[in-house]
Amino acid sequence: MKKRILSLLLVLAAVFSFLPAYAQAADGPADSSNIWGHEYLFGRYGTPVYSQMTATDSGYARVEYIGEEGITIDEYDQNYRFRSHSQLPLELPIYGGVYFGTDYNFVVCGQANNQESDSTEVIRVIRYSKDWQRQDAASVYGANTSIPFKAGSLRMTQSGDMLYIRTCHEMYTSGDGFRHQANVQLNVRISDMEVTQCEAGVSNSATGYASHSFNQFVQVDGEDYLAVDHGDAYPRSVILFRYPQSAGKEQFSRWPQSVEVLPIAGGIGDNNTGVCVGGFEASDAAYLVAGKSIDQESGTQSSQYNIFVTVTPKDSFTQESTSVLWLTDYSNDDQVPMATPHLVKISGNRFMILWHEAGYLHYAFLDENGTVTSDVYTDTAPLSDCAPIVADNHVIWYVTKESAPVFYAIDLDRPNNVLVNGRVFTDVSPDRFYYAPVLWAYENKIATGVAPNRFAPEKVCTRGQIVTFLWRNAGCPAPQSLENPFVDVDPNSYCYEAVLWAVEQGITNGISENRFGPDKSCTRGHAVTFLWRANESPAPQNPSNPFADVEEGRFYSDAVLWATENDITQGISAGYFKPEGTCTRGQIVTFLYRSEN
Repeated sequence: MKKRILSLLLVLAAVFSFLPAYAQAADGPADSSNIWGHEYLFGRYGTPVYSQMTATDSGYARVEYIGEEGITIDEYDQNYRFRSHSQLPLELPIYGGVYFGTDYNFVVCGQANNQESDSTEVIRVIRYSKDWQRQDAASVYGANTSIPFKAGSLRMTQSGDMLYIRTCHEMYTSGDGFRHQANVQLNVRISDMEVTQCEAGVSNSATGYASHSFNQFVQVDGEDYLAVDHGDAYPRSVILFRYPQSAGKEQFSRWPQSVEVLPIAGGIGDNNTGVCVGGFEASDAAYLVAGKSIDQESGTQSSQYNIFVTVTPKDSFTQESTSVLWLTDYSNDDQVPMATPHLVKISGNRFMILWHEAGYLHYAFLDENGTVTSDVYTDTAPLSDCAPIVADNHVIWYVTKESAPVFYAIDLDRPNNVLVNGRVFTDVSPDRFYYAPVLWAYENKIATGVAPNRFAPEKVCTRGQIVTFLWRNAGCPAPQSLENPFVDVDPNSYCYEAVLWAVEQGITNGISENRFGPDKSCTRGHAVTFLWRANESPAPQNPSNPFADVEEGRFYSDAVLWATENDITQGISAGYFKPEGTCTRGQIVTFLYRSEN
């Protein structure tokens, strides 16, 4: 029962994400709610992509449509710190989408045409400079459209001087008295903003037409222009089109090649397809489409979604050559909540797929054939309709929940943790003394935290942890002997080799003849002594002792003087070092960082 409630909550979260939630502050970023916005409305059809981000010369820009507020443009630096806010009015009342082109940015908007008049402007494509100064626009009139962008999405791509738009519309009333929905192909010449082709009439899949089309994707792959539609009728499948004309042409033939990459069970026109498409990318070898689907062989008898990637080889663009790879394999009895995935292109042979499963983010790397090539990593980060981008060797996206954006990033070289607002550890604040040392320790694989996104800097450091930090800083040398003198150091422990190495190096001899005390708290006196010995126990240059609580002749006395001389630590206050006091994890890595820097 709980699992079913979770599934319902996931759907409701998706629905609520489309309700505008905004609070504008002139001196800060705009609030919104885009969390789970990439989920299909009611699990049946998509919507335009309201949230996007792009890399800029000085950081990142967040561009988002927020209801009556229009289009928000917030600028951030490379550390995700807010810099400026601006606003674009929506020139027509229905938002379609934004595209960051090579030399220009584009906004698409539209309006209803309930009178079904061929003289009504139903779509407007506006060209802006890169700093968002309006320059020109193209208009589409009538186009068999009563409501543009309805029950689907809108995506754009560019080839040379051509902007290609794939979207959808509710059409004029047909002979059966209904207004049906289908896809739209729109080509615009960028230099003079002229519409060179608009395919908006009723047709069939042989001409690139899909009815109904609940989500649309486009790609330019070299000289090829491709599109993906999620159809529930003609055809009833996720269908991939490849047009015969080279990308960059003003018009495409109405006879593209097509492959139904994921046929959908059920009756023609049944909106409940049990499929949600999340991404479409071209690899060096194939075309990849990612999404979630129920077991189509069982059809309406199934309600459990699983994550899939379809693979259509470029050199064999056929139904027979297309395969479907399943990344999850839950049965209908499991009832595990599953969110629509994002597919991110890193290079021609490396991709990342991200999805939410049972309340947790899952992500993995794929190769050019859609095969998983890494562990499936997990984290607690949410997803949104902001498709992740690749910038600065990270996969980055943002999420809002009646709030300003929270940025999430995955380091492509260190994918184990999701960074939050550029921070590896959410409990390590940039204004704390240990901020730089913790990042240094993480980047140098000296300390990896106690849990995903948590370093616990204020937690007391143990003896096992400090010798492990020292051992890793030394390059993880293998101990010369694996003979273990300590009954409390398990050979399977994370600190096993570090302890043996530390004993061999004379850094520590344990707390007794056969006990090391790996879980005991490390005192400040022990910490500087271990560090001093790891640096070959240099004699202090100035033997004068500034601390009233550091007795001459104690095991730590020379170590404390050395640490003070080298600005590793200056004690806890004037005249006091507190050698018997415990040392935190933040303090330990700070001592180590200062000794190395």
